[in-house]
Amino acid sequence: MTGCDQSAAMIKVARERLADAADLRLTVADIEKLPFPEGSFDVVVAMGVLEYTDARRALRELARVLRPGGLVVVTMLNPRSPYRLFEWSVYWPAVRLLGRVERWAGTPPERRHAASRTGIRALSRRRLCRLLGDLGLRPVDIAYYDVTPLLPPFDRLVRRWSRRWREHPETTVSRGARRCLGTAYVVAAR
Repeated sequence: MTGCDQSAAMIKVARERLADAADLRLTVADIEKLPFPEGSFDVVVAMGVLEYTDARRALRELARVLRPGGLVVVTMLNPRSPYRLFEWSVYWPAVRLLGRVERWAGTPPERRHAASRTGIRALSRRRLCRLLGDLGLRPVDIAYYDVTPLLPPFDRLVRRWSRRWREHPETTVSRGARRCLGTAYVVAAR
């Protein structure tokens, strides 16, 4: 098994946690320029990374290192979920505004609210599937996860006290009508 991350610190943590794993190769790498030859892997997984990079370039690299007939599995934040729309359009801008008001009022910096810009570029399911198709990959399954009707910051309160949420994450997956409430989705393509 091979794992990579652009963060040397994350690779270090993975090495420590997987010290007993046999046949494991971990490396620091950029998903847009992977250090592997063409057709190196039967399965390629990219979770929580595409929205922080140039998705087209990253997917091109994943397709390049995938063997013909192989499986690629990728995740993406769902930009059309009520949660994400509220989070990005209302919640984080309100936190930033509150921080500016606190600065104006003389609140010490360590006590001010703050939210830095993330650079997230989430793609709709349709757009991500089109990018995969442009690379000759055909989506075979799509599931939405972290299905929640709760909006920030209330979701954090419920998750902290909800044992069911923590112990049964499978209850937050949907392919049906509830999928519009999924804050993210996963696509498997061949």
